[in-house]
Amino acid sequence: MRCVHNGFMPASPDADQLLTLLAVAEAGNESAAAERLGVGQSSVSRRLAALQKLSEAPLTHRAATGTRLTAAGIALLGPARALKAALLEAESLLDPTAGRPSKVRCGVSPHLVGRFVGAAATAARAEVELVEGHSDALVNAVRRGELSAALTLSAPAGGEPGLRVARVGEERLVLAALPGGTAAALPGGGAAPWLVRWLLPAAPSVVGERARTLLRRAGLAAVAQTPVPSPAALRAAVLAGAGSGVALRSEFAAEAAAGWLSLAPLPFGAEGDDVVSVWLVASDALGEDLTESLTDLATEAMRG
Repeated sequence: MRCVHNGFMPASPDADQLLTLLAVAEAGNESAAAERLGVGQSSVSRRLAALQKLSEAPLTHRAATGTRLTAAGIALLGPARALKAALLEAESLLDPTAGRPSKVRCGVSPHLVGRFVGAAATAARAEVELVEGHSDALVNAVRRGELSAALTLSAPAGGEPGLRVARVGEERLVLAALPGGTAAALPGGGAAPWLVRWLLPAAPSVVGERARTLLRRAGLAAVAQTPVPSPAALRAAVLAGAGSGVALRSEFAAEAAAGWLSLAPLPFGAEGDDVVSVWLVASDALGEDLTESLTDLATEAMRG
């Protein structure tokens, strides 16, 4: 507290402290945040400690995978992002060519559109145009230069000249059905798989191909399977009671939260078979800064 005209004014956080908290949230740990900010890790720790002194509630906590924000820390991300946007706007006013957003055509798997459409709309460093398509086709479009980058559920194996590939998160496959339906009963040994009408995303969907592979491995290749052309069509079919659909958990999160659908783990496959990695595949022509910005955007969206 500092004295002002015989009163007291609470100390305010400075820009570096808020931007450092934002960098830690986006990078996941202090070391990566320091690299992103171009400072030493000790500077990051000092800034977080100084910001913590202004809050009665903890702002961060240590986790096995890095530094995570508490609810109090997350509440500060809005002002931190607004500050970052204001600084970029000021930069553009001082030098109109420096802060001008770049236009980026970025492909996105139809299974991931819900995850990234909001994040793309609020991107500060670039104007992101999302182009929907299946993962393999999107990667080929990046190779041909038709897209600058793509958010996909599959990626080239190993390094490939001309491409940058980063894993930005993971999703899980679930079984979705009307409440009280087969999705809730199967994992507990209730309904037999033969009695379920499986609604699967049609080829070349990575989600559909993974589900069909797991059914074959479990000796269930002959069960009733109905290919559905799009995630929207799959959602409508499940809500209409046409069967149980296999999808990414995030695709049905809103319906599950509202109580319209029940979600359950897949009743077949080994541990980890239900995990699907999410990748950012970017062309070298996009540039390192924009690739890093898109990676940060995608990583943050996957945490949401």
